[in-house]
Amino acid sequence: EIRRHASKFIIRTRQQYTAALRDNLKSLLDGTIAPRQFVREFFELTEAGNMRHEIRKKLVLSLLLSPTVRPSVKFLMLENFDRMAKPVQMAIISGVLRAEPSRHTEIIKDELRYMVVSQRQNEAGIH
Repeated sequence: EIRRHASKFIIRTRQQYTAALRDNLKSLLDGTIAPRQFVREFFELTEAGNMRHEIRKKLVLSLLLSPTVRPSVKFLMLENFDRMAKPVQMAIISGVLRAEPSRHTEIIKDELRYMVVSQRQNEAGIH
């Protein structure tokens, strides 16, 4: 009984966080929320909502690859990239690098390549 109640609570909570994320995206596309606020709330909601890695990966990938999302939002997402688990980061990098070339994706691909190289240099102690 307690386990079933807890499961229902978790599902209801995730649905509320998902609805909030959807509303924020609509506000971003409508121009009623600033990119920095959208990205801050995106990470707050996905973390507080205990969003599964697979869903977070899909959301971030769709934002990064979308032709309708402004580049400033995409770069703000990349600035917060380290807030995601390593497997999610790697899956996103892989997904972006495999994406069809377009002027939107090429900039993001270049930035991700730079981030990977920089991270490897930092881990190797090269500055």
